[in-house]
Amino acid sequence: MALGRVLISRAARRRSVSPGRARERRLAFAALLLGVCLAGAVTVRAGAELAREGRPLLPIVLLDPKGELSQAPWTAPSLNDLASHLAKIVGQPFSVSTRQTLPAQSSPAIYLGLASDLQPLGVDQPLAPQACQIRSAPSGSLLLAGGDARGVSHAIYTFLHELGCRWYYPGDLWTMAPSKPSLNVTLEMSAAPDFPMQRRLWIAWGMRTPEIRRDFADWQRRNRIAEPYPIQVSHTWFGLDKPEGSTRPDRKAVLAAHPEWFALSKGERQKGKPCYAHPEVIARGSAYALDVFTRHPEQRMVSVSPPDGSGFCGCPLTLKQAHAAETFLFPPHRTLFGRTAQGAEVSVASEEVFHFANEVARAVGRAHPDKSVGVLAYTAYAHPPSFDLEPNVYVEITTAYRFTPLSLAEQIRAFSKKAKRLGVYAYYDVLQWAWERPGRSAAARLEKVQEELRMVHAEGVRSLSSEISNDFGPNGVGYYVIARLLWNVREDARRIEEELMRAAFGPAAEAVQRVYRRWEGARWGWASGEPRDMLRATCEDLQRAADQVKDQPVFRDRVDRLRMYAHFLNLYLPLRVGRAERDVAGWTERYGEEKARRRLIAWATWTRRLTNTHMVHSMPFNRFLKERAALLKVETRDWETPGEIPTAHEVQEVMARDLAELSATGATLSGSPKAPPAEEPEPELPNANEDNPAR
Repeated sequence: MALGRVLISRAARRRSVSPGRARERRLAFAALLLGVCLAGAVTVRAGAELAREGRPLLPIVLLDPKGELSQAPWTAPSLNDLASHLAKIVGQPFSVSTRQTLPAQSSPAIYLGLASDLQPLGVDQPLAPQACQIRSAPSGSLLLAGGDARGVSHAIYTFLHELGCRWYYPGDLWTMAPSKPSLNVTLEMSAAPDFPMQRRLWIAWGMRTPEIRRDFADWQRRNRIAEPYPIQVSHTWFGLDKPEGSTRPDRKAVLAAHPEWFALSKGERQKGKPCYAHPEVIARGSAYALDVFTRHPEQRMVSVSPPDGSGFCGCPLTLKQAHAAETFLFPPHRTLFGRTAQGAEVSVASEEVFHFANEVARAVGRAHPDKSVGVLAYTAYAHPPSFDLEPNVYVEITTAYRFTPLSLAEQIRAFSKKAKRLGVYAYYDVLQWAWERPGRSAAARLEKVQEELRMVHAEGVRSLSSEISNDFGPNGVGYYVIARLLWNVREDARRIEEELMRAAFGPAAEAVQRVYRRWEGARWGWASGEPRDMLRATCEDLQRAADQVKDQPVFRDRVDRLRMYAHFLNLYLPLRVGRAERDVAGWTERYGEEKARRRLIAWATWTRRLTNTHMVHSMPFNRFLKERAALLKVETRDWETPGEIPTAHEVQEVMARDLAELSATGATLSGSPKAPPAEEPEPELPNANEDNPAR
């Protein structure tokens, strides 16, 4: 058997094989290689020969005695991916079937199933939920086992990952599958996610087309992003904003009827927040939670986190509940803190919010011992309370809007002494913070992302949720790195980046990496010359990259997607986004009204044409541009519908024009990446009476 046909993957995987046993296997493999070199041929017991010279040898068999796997929504697409990717690798399709029982004489096959069902074939027991095991059996079969249905899906993609398949950005263009007409697999490994409770990256402002929804669902599943525990943590009024007998929110009416239910702030009862210390508010919150579980028995958690914004209560009832003998405003956010008679300092909002959560959790626990209550640790209630939380309270700590003197690590550590279950809510990209500019999102800063994820994992956090945007142009490398780290936090972000560049862009890897490194350190400061300087360097590097892969269509198409984003930036450069009235006044003063209209139309038109490329979060972005268009009396009927993706010829033409325009400015080219920006202040919170649509 030719050695080149054998795929030997890592035998020792984390949490799978002891170091001593792994060393023995490495020595055995070294001896095998030496024997091949000296003798020229040697008999090797094959693990599982999947294909020979382009001909599939093993069928794919899903073993599903109880029908449990077939009912899981992710099983069918995962199984289809296994078959289609193996077909790409080998060159011919594999047969796929589902069985309820094993045959008396089990023929070699690629068997998929729960670990308990594949145990007769040699799978270890037990496997935890989401964990997977991949094993070449002595019978010649390949076993892909999971501790549950999610674990089976993870086994498929872990196996494909080991074969060299990758899914860097959403869409078929960014899918990688190696060519191996002869495939002989000797593999024994186990794996499980480092954030098993939740690995959630969600696109704020919505996925507006079927193509985006399909591509992003595929990207998440293939990169083993999952929400195995149905966590519910969001801003809510828990029905307190609806008058008696009404299903329509009307806080003004409720405030008029029951002012004591609302927060006392600045001497008046405000409609922006409840008074969480009031007994009636607590009773209504408990009744709301119980009603949710009655109407939705499948739901596992109910959120009681406060509405977004500021304006928490400081009434005597709240201060009494917080045991605050005196109060003071804690800088820099001027959060109301209290000092108890014993001298302890407490956040007044944290004391009332988490006391409320505890009371609701007790009511839920009595009626539904298997249900939970979710609450954020955010803004004025980011500081840990002075008391322990009920075991069925889940706390999700936000990485921004942390109105507490504690560092994030200290905050997590303090909450871990109060709560049994913790998660982290991150902000890897928020559209209305970064406005699609490169380097402005947390996802763009790879070392910081890696450091933070390793820290929260080391502190015992096993759940992470984050907002992102459908803007893989500026942030795709970061999103992919985050997905990999959520599965295995010990991976190295820079090595993942290097792999992505080589595999996705081939000969153009060095030029494309320069672009991303430059973006990573960009401040995009409007008052400086940096944006034009950076954009000129970006366009030059991307033109160089396109020339390097002009005869390799797949690499060239990927580079062209980045060039589409670069042209978006060049249209962006003269028309910054701030407040609509101020923007339009500046544009018309600089260009005149008619030219400002033409520039805005060109920008919005190009943006909507990028909708299904995943380079820019196009339709939400154009939603904001429409506010400016209204002031310029521009027709915007089609701005939030996808347009036709630009052709390669169009991309080449606009890049040539952009380079000429940028070169004509005489800007000094600075090709070296700049230092990462210093920490920037968090954006202002929404008004207390507004909901944040991104959440």
